[in-house]
Amino acid sequence: MFPVFQWERTLQAFIRRSSSRSVTALIGANVIFGGEGVIQLWAPVVVAVMHGLYVAVAVAAGMLLAITVEGWLKPLFHRPRPFPRDTEHGIPSGDCMGVAVWSPVLLGWWASVPIGLVAWARMARGAHYPLDVLVGAGLGLLWGVGIVWLR
Repeated sequence: MFPVFQWERTLQAFIRRSSSRSVTALIGANVIFGGEGVIQLWAPVVVAVMHGLYVAVAVAAGMLLAITVEGWLKPLFHRPRPFPRDTEHGIPSGDCMGVAVWSPVLLGWWASVPIGLVAWARMARGAHYPLDVLVGAGLGLLWGVGIVWLR
């Protein structure tokens, strides 16, 4: 079991307290950009229009890879969530991983905006600790930036 560090508990508690008034907007950002996301469903289509079919296939494959890697790593790390709603483990954040795959291809350096919003939303909702979202975003960025670099 991968431990939850005290600095993560402190930061996660701070984010929850400071985001209590904007939690509805953060939930909206998570729904638009993240795992439940409207954009994640359409991202490969938009990429196909903007960058071609091969890049779109790479993005779609990256999103499928993110789901698969998330499924492998969560039981391996066996890390709790701040406020467990189900039996799923916390690390890595699949929402952050997914948004980090498509956003560099479509947004370039502006990808940090939706990645940051989703990461903040996941912590504000009590779904993840900071290290969960960092690992998720980092793994997704490996694929997303790789697509941009190879394009």
